Amino acid sequence: MVIAVIMAGGKGTRLGLDCEKPLLELNNKPMIDYVISSLTNSICIEKIYVATSPHTPLTKSHLLNHNCQIIDTPGNGYVEDLSFILEYFEKKIPNKVLLIVSSDLPCIKTETYNLIIKHYYMMGTEAMNVAVPEKIFKKYDIKPTILFNGIVPTGVNILRSLNKIQNEELLILKKFELTLNINNSNDIKLFNKYYGDKDGRKETD
Repeated sequence: MVIAVIMAGGKGTRLGLDCEKPLLELNNKPMIDYVISSLTNSICIEKIYVATSPHTPLTKSHLLNHNCQIIDTPGNGYVEDLSFILEYFEKKIPNKVLLIVSSDLPCIKTETYNLIIKHYYMMGTEAMNVAVPEKIFKKYDIKPTILFNGIVPTGVNILRSLNKIQNEELLILKKFELTLNINNSNDIKLFNKYYGDKDGRKETD
């Protein structure tokens, strides 16, 4: 079984929001609630933690209504906060498998998380980075934030709770749902276009 950690401590300055980024409403539902719901329904996830920071105090309050544990991170940046989280779990539960997910990935389905975890155990590695081919982004006219040799990191990773450099494998999945990091107004428009139905889970793959 795996512990899921949702990264929800960033400022989200690119969106220019009046609210905290994890609380951005999509289909009248806070974005982070989509992530929590998909993870909660996974048979592979034993517990969900959410990493908040001084930048997201309202998100922390919102989570009191959810069955999640909260980790207070310094909020100094993604890499710094991830290191803080790994050190936290290294002391608490050494060598535990952690699924790290950004709170701005509302479209990922439970079945996809299960698939990712299954591949991780099949690979037999310490760490795994999930990516999507660039052509999927081009197909839906989405501009990736980061591009490496024709692939785009998704913001989903699996690591051991060891605060050190870990041997990492790459999993490439051709799934549209992994492309939508909600980082700007165009991403919101794309979400409304492809997932703007009643339950926010319109099939596109």
